[in-house]
Amino acid sequence: MDFEERSKLFEQGLQIGSPIRIIREPFFGEIGVVSQLPVELQTLDTESGVRVLEAELTDNRKVIVPRANVEIIEE
Repeated sequence: MDFEERSKLFEQGLQIGSPIRIIREPFFGEIGVVSQLPVELQTLDTESGVRVLEAELTDNRKVIVPRANVEIIEE
């Protein structure tokens, strides 16, 4: 993948299949791919509504995390 292709990938943002790293606890450091991007807000324990994503981790677990808690990584 050349520089232009990588740039386009990051410009598009999160998509199903995007490789990600989780950057907050309780899954800090886990690597996976986006498996779902629900449109509706989800209420956290703090009672704030946030956009979330479902990720399938490298050990095949599926977790739901706030979108702000992940970063897109290169494959």
